[in-house]
Formats: sequence, structure tokens, C-alpha cells
Amino acid sequence: MPHRLTILPWDRPLLERAVAHFSVGWSGGALDLSDWLIVVPTRQAGRRLREALAVQAATKGGAVLAPRVVPPEEVLDLAEVGVAHVATRAQAMVAWVAVLQSAELERLRAVFPLDPPRRSFAWALQLAEELVRLQSVLAEGGLRFADVPARAGEACAERERWEQLGDLERACDARLAEAGAVAQPAARIAAAAAPASLPAGVRRIALLGVADPLLPVVQVLETWSRSVPVEVLVCGPAGGEVYFDEWGRPRPEVWTVRTLPLPEFERRVHLCADPAAQAEAVAGLVRRAAGQATPGIGCADAEVLPLLAGPLAEAGVTSFVPAGEPLARQALAGLIQVLQTAARDESWAAVAALLRRPEVLRWLEGAPSAGFSATGLLRAVDEIEVTHLPPDLAAVRHQASDFEGRCAGLAAALERVAVLLEKLRTGAWPQAWNSALAELHGGRELDLAEPADRALVEAATAWREAADEVTAALVGGDMAGVKPAPPSSRPSPPAVASSSRGEQARPLQAAEACELARKLFAAGRRFDDKPEGALEIDGWLELLFRDERWLVVAGLNDGAVPEAVHGHAFLPESLRAALGLKTNAQRLARDAWQLAALAAARAERGRLDLLLGKTSAAGDPLRPSRLLFLCAETELPGRVERLFRELPPVGGTVAWRRAWTLAPPWVPPPPRLRVTAFRDYLKCPFRFYLRHVLKMEPVEAGKRELDARDFGVLVHGVLERLGQETAWRDCIDAGKLTRYFHEALDGAVAARLGRELTLPLIVQVESARQRLAQVAQVQAATRAEGWVIQHVEWRLPKGKLRLGRLELSGTIDRIERHEPSGRWRVLDYKTSESAKTPAKAHLVSARSAGGVATLAEATVEAGGKAWRWIDLQLPLYRLAVGELLGAPEVEVGYFNVPKAVSETGIEVWAEYDAALHAAAMRCAEEVATAAMAGRFWPPVEEVRDDEFTGLIHGSVAESFDVSAWPEAARRGGAA
Repeated sequence: MPHRLTILPWDRPLLERAVAHFSVGWSGGALDLSDWLIVVPTRQAGRRLREALAVQAATKGGAVLAPRVVPPEEVLDLAEVGVAHVATRAQAMVAWVAVLQSAELERLRAVFPLDPPRRSFAWALQLAEELVRLQSVLAEGGLRFADVPARAGEACAERERWEQLGDLERACDARLAEAGAVAQPAARIAAAAAPASLPAGVRRIALLGVADPLLPVVQVLETWSRSVPVEVLVCGPAGGEVYFDEWGRPRPEVWTVRTLPLPEFERRVHLCADPAAQAEAVAGLVRRAAGQATPGIGCADAEVLPLLAGPLAEAGVTSFVPAGEPLARQALAGLIQVLQTAARDESWAAVAALLRRPEVLRWLEGAPSAGFSATGLLRAVDEIEVTHLPPDLAAVRHQASDFEGRCAGLAAALERVAVLLEKLRTGAWPQAWNSALAELHGGRELDLAEPADRALVEAATAWREAADEVTAALVGGDMAGVKPAPPSSRPSPPAVASSSRGEQARPLQAAEACELARKLFAAGRRFDDKPEGALEIDGWLELLFRDERWLVVAGLNDGAVPEAVHGHAFLPESLRAALGLKTNAQRLARDAWQLAALAAARAERGRLDLLLGKTSAAGDPLRPSRLLFLCAETELPGRVERLFRELPPVGGTVAWRRAWTLAPPWVPPPPRLRVTAFRDYLKCPFRFYLRHVLKMEPVEAGKRELDARDFGVLVHGVLERLGQETAWRDCIDAGKLTRYFHEALDGAVAARLGRELTLPLIVQVESARQRLAQVAQVQAATRAEGWVIQHVEWRLPKGKLRLGRLELSGTIDRIERHEPSGRWRVLDYKTSESAKTPAKAHLVSARSAGGVATLAEATVEAGGKAWRWIDLQLPLYRLAVGELLGAPEVEVGYFNVPKAVSETGIEVWAEYDAALHAAAMRCAEEVATAAMAGRFWPPVEEVRDDEFTGLIHGSVAESFDVSAWPEAARRGGAA
């Protein structure tokens, strides 16, 4: 009997109309629908239908004998009953990897125009994933690779490529057949052509609200319709047969041009800045519903969905996502990934990431070695990474004894990690991995009533299932391609047989099996139980099965609604259309119909709010859904103007907002201060407090090369040796000095960075070598002029130099004396990108923004202009040398060692005279007085892009709470 199309009125939600339709003729008692098979878009839609039917039966004091409600893919599962073993995901991937690694690429140039750099497992796995996806897309149209040229006809411009892809697919089929399995796409196509008998007890079938059933599903239902009645149910306007085909699919030629009524457009369509702003707007609408029925909430954009829970919780609403959460977001997925990376190459970056994992820290703290501290280990990892930049774990273990004073048990901890990684690298699969994961979590007590513990147990179960699936695919080694495939009814084409031009397929190594298992694991989802009274947030396809009179839908941007059919390198849109596959035009028609149905059901007795974003969370621009422009021509300009308008920068629409302010503790000012710290106080007293009183400093995790400070320390170390060795200090032979510097540099590099350097370090060391060669030229000439180095890296004697109550400390790079005249000179080495002049480094125009304007002595008149001190380093060095070394006349300057070696040289501050020095000392005394009095507030807001920028959101005053400080300190007075 032929199937029948029934169009339900869409003046009410589809769910309400469907329940009424299935209840026709029922007057009470049991509502018996047990002989129905109802196909709905998703499992969540099926759950809502069953729930609504039960509620309907309860209205008359009865119960419902529930129908069998399934999503479309389960129809194919039912049709496959009796088909030979369908290959698992792992079997399919392993078979494809073996085929790709053994294929003769020279005979497959239409598929592989160029050889890959290496026929590795990683290359084969990535390509296998692409080919499996391509198989699935074609199977939606009942096609395999070899079928494409015939089906597409003239539209197939790359016939040879598809023929060669067909050869590869047949080779993969042969490998699966050897294991007694059939590829899932092939199984589904075969089942669609000759489906299994209907499940027992099914006498009626309904296709409800499925706007784009796959061709294999339609084929199965057509076959079953010869035995039982099949009804296709959609909602639409009166006389709507012209809008749908016989299977309820919206006709693109109608829906893509039909006007889509959206009442109160300007009030009900909300343009938001970004995903976070959409989440806040949804919560705002929920707050407005207080005391009324809470609206139903849907979200079409996966980027917005995880952001909804927080704002809704603040609005007093617990939310729940029935679609579940990807296992890729679970802690176990992250642990497996860092373990895998560290076991693969033991690079220090990977091992450091592993050592920072809480599971690994707990495991190491449980070691028998006494005195081990997770805090100490983290501190040591930071210091090793930032200071020594080691290439791998072996280099760190070699130097571990140097850090034992900072972290007791470090060597033992690194030894345990090395043993663990060796086990993962060489142990049997999957026993080694399962054992390692169990060991890392050993001794931890789990409470399944706690969500985090329950999530870990579920993730661990999913991991074991993925590992077992991979193991089953590798049993005997045949699936890995150890032996050539035996002859079959259709032998593998020569192009894909093993050959000397392709790598012989081999059994997967443990690391490769783990990578495959990790991908399978990460692709899964976990599902929590719904909290009592929680508000469900559904995806786009489930919204037709929401019956709330008020519906709020977020994510109405192009690509989400209408859902984009993502292009594929082998399947352009024109070829998809020729093959009868889903196209963007069909998706547009489907989603236009659905939005029209949602709006029509709430046009008279309800409300529909639509939200869309202007940008993504990353700041990329987004387009409004094109459905919002399906309106009368007179309305179009207004909609375009509204949906593309600029939004004001509102604090609530930022992608991230501070959940709390930071409260730095009050610590009395130190009695001793480095000379270089005066610059920081002049820049901002509060940042000075964070840096020099609280000793806060950033840690650059993942550091791969020397930063400016590290590079300077390396060069300084070489130049310090020059001043300590009299013979070389007096050398005027630039060539000999160059060789001396280079030997000293090699020794310093080996001591700090080891003998094995990464490429970025090699480049930096070579830069230092070139700079030092130029320094040798300048040094030889300077010594020939009569300048003799007196001190290098000279530390100010403790307690000998004070400004009021503040003791000064510091280290002067170089102090020298001119033998003919007796003049003294203080030089500070500068290894910055470009040469610096002392005047520009210490003074700026008084009109410049920023700085501590309240310090009266920070300004000075010089050369007929007003200046402001921003640094006092060289003036304070002059003070120290004059007072502590008794130098009668002291010049100050920089010894520039910049990136451009041609700019290497000594830059003396010629304009620095007694008057300027006196002004500098007045400023220094005022800074010292202010610092000792605890005047660290208010901050200077104009400062940007320093190491504290990441702690500041909006302004410093908004980001830090200093209410616990002494009142005088908060006012900027004495504490």
C-alpha cells in the first residue's frame, strides 16, 4: 500500500498536533499505540513525544501503551538485521590505514598528485578519517565511490579520481571481508535495497516531523509500506501539499523564496555582540518571565550552548542539555593526550605539561620518597622551563641534582615519570595504557553521588570500550596488514597492492593503537541525569517538539540556521546536487520551514524570541541567518540596517568577565630596594607594589627560546669574565678578543642550556656570537684610548648607600677609569633590539601621559623644556660610584650591544651635568620617601601591555580590591 502524506495545521506546536493525531478515536482507558513505529528527527524528540503521550493519557485517568519511537538512523539498524557483521569504527579505520600505507601511489595520481613527505601512520589515519567521512556522505544517497561517475554523468569532472577511489574502497572492503566484516556504508546500502522484515508487532508506521530523511531510510520505508500503512506527518499551512514532496521534504523552490512572517521583528529579534552576550540575553529573558511560565530554550550554535548554564544559574534556573557533553572535554581525555604526546618524544614541553596534571601530581606525591611536595615540583618545573629551556626529559634528568635544593625528591619524581613513559612506549597494548591510567588514579576514593567522580567513572568506561574496540580490530594482526589479502571473488587492483613503492603495511604499534583509541574515545559523549526541575536546552532539530507557548532560540547565524552543508574537496555543491545528496538549498528549505512552523505555532497565543551574534567568541564576524531576510521587499532595508548595525560597547557583552576581584594582601614596604626598581615606581606605584613588595612575576609556560632578559644575562656573563681576567681586560687585539668571547659564550651556553640545543636557541646563540664579535672591536679600541675596566658586575655594598631610611642595592655592569685624565665612567650593557640613548631612556616630555603625576620632583627643566623622569638608574649609579669609590668626576652611559651589530658602541650621556644630577637626586629622594611611606595607591591606569595586563579587566581599580589595606595606604598617604 502506498504511503500517505498528512499535513497537520501549524497554528499550534507540532508536538501538540501529533499527540492529538495519535489520540483520534480514543475516549479513555489505555491509549494503545504499541503497534506503531514512529520515526522522529532525534532521540530527544522521541523522548518528548513519549512524555506528551503519557500526559495526554493521564488527562483521562488512563495510561499509554507506548509506540516504538526511533530516530532515522535506527530505522537503518532495524533494516540491517541479518546482514553480515558490520565493521566497527576501529575496524574500518585500521583497514583504511593498511590500504593507504601499502598503496602504490604512482598508479593513483588522480588521488595523490604528490607523494606525502612520509607514509606514516599519522598521515594514513588522517586521510582514513576523511575517506570514512566521504563514504558516509555518499551512503546518504545510496552511493559508493565507484558509483559516482555513472550517477553524476557529465557533472563528474574528475572521473579518473573517483575510479581510483573506487579501487581503494574495494581494497578496503577486501581487508574487512578477511575479518568477516562489511563496511557500514555498504551494509546500509544493501539493507536499504533489501531490508529485513518489520519488527514483530509493528502494524503502522509514521514519519513525524522528519524534514530531510536520508535516501536509504526512504527506501526502507517504501519497502515496508508494501506490508503496513506508512504515514508521513508534517505541519504546514492550509493546502500545503504544494510546499512538500511525497515524503514531507520542503520543496526548495518554494521555501527559499516564501515570505517568512516574524511578528514584532524589532522586539523579538535580538542582535548580541558575541556568544557570551547571547547567553546573558537568554538569562535576561528568563528573568523577565519570573512569576510566569518559564520559556522553552533552544540553541542552534554549539559555541553558545556551553555558555548558557552560568547566566541561567545566576537567574535562579538550573539548566540541562539532553544532548550530553563530548568526552573530549573530560579530564581523562586531556590526560590521555598529554601522556601520549610525552611518551612519543619525551620533549620537555610535553613532559612539563604532564607534570602539571593534577592526576600526575597526586600520583607523585604518593611516592615513598620522603619530603616530596607538589608545590615544590611545580616551582621547579617553572624554573627549569623558564631558565634552562631543556630540549627533553633526559637533559633535565641530567641536571636534576642542581634543583634538589629547591625541590626535594625531584630526581626521584622524574625517574618515576620516565619509567611510566617507557612502559607506555614499549608495553603491550592495551594492558600498558590501562595499567598506567589505573596507577595514576590509584588510591583515589570516588563517590558516585559527586558529578565529577561519576564523570570520571563514565569516561574511564568509555576509554576501555574504545581500547577494546581497537584491540578487537587488531586481533591476529591480519587487519593491520601483516599478511597480504587472500584472493577473493574480485581481486584487489594492482594499484593498491603492496609494492616496493609503498610502505609494507605492518601491525600497529602501541602508540598508534592508542592514537586511534583516543580519537574514538574523544568522539563519544556522556550523558548526565537530568536534575529535578531543570530547564532543558534543546538543539535546533528538537525545537519542533517543544510545546511551550514562549520559545527562546539562540544562535540564529548563518551556518547554524540554516545549517551549512560543509564542502568537501571531492564533493563540490554542483556534484552533490547531481548525485542527489543533501545540498545547501535543501537545508535552507528545511530550516525555513521549521522556523516558519515555530513562528506560526506562537503567532496568536505565544511568543518567539530569536537571538543572534555579531561575532564569534574569537572575534570573527558572523552573518545573520538568511532566514531573517525572507520578508517583503518593503521590510528588507530596515532588517538589513537593524541586523548589521554597530553595537555599543556594553560591559555585559564582552566575551569574558571577571567573576571576582583580586585582593592583594597588605605587606609593609621593604627597607631595601634595587636601583632599577625606581623606574617601576615612576611608571605605576601599584604595579611597583605587586612586583617588588609582593614579588609577583609571570611564568612563561611553554617557553621555547631565550627572552630579552635571558639573552642579556647570557651576554652579560661573557662580558663579566672579561673584567675579571686582567690579561684579557687589557687586550687590544680584536681578533683574540673575539675568540675569547666565543669560547666564553660556548661555556656559558653549555652550563645553562646544555649541549643539545633546539633550533631557536641555535639561532639566538649565533646572534650572541655575532654581537660579541663586534663588542670585541669596540672593546679593543676603547682600551687603546686609555679606558681601563676597574669593576664588572659590582654589587653595591650592603648598608652603605641610603636615601633617607631606604637602603639601595644593585649591580653595576661596568665601571672604568681613563688612565690619562683620571675620569671615571659607569656603563650599563644594553642587549636590546636597537641601540638606546641614556637621555631618552631616562626622560620624556612632561606632557606625556602616564606616570606618577603626584610626584612634584619627577619634573625637571632642561634645555629650555619641561621633562619628566621615567628612570633613575644611571643617576643612582653615579651617586654610588661617587660616594662609595670616591670618584671625583663620573660619566654615565650605555654600552649598546644591539641586534644590528653596526650600532654596537658606547653612548655617553654628554648632557648629564651637575644640575641634572641634583634634579635626579631630588626625584629619587621623593620616590624613596613615598615607597617607605607605603604610597602604592592609586594606580596609573594609562599603563598597558605589561606582565600584569592579564590580571586587569576594565581598569586596575575595578580589578583589585584593596579595602583591607590600611586607610592611609588606600589614600596614598603613610601607612
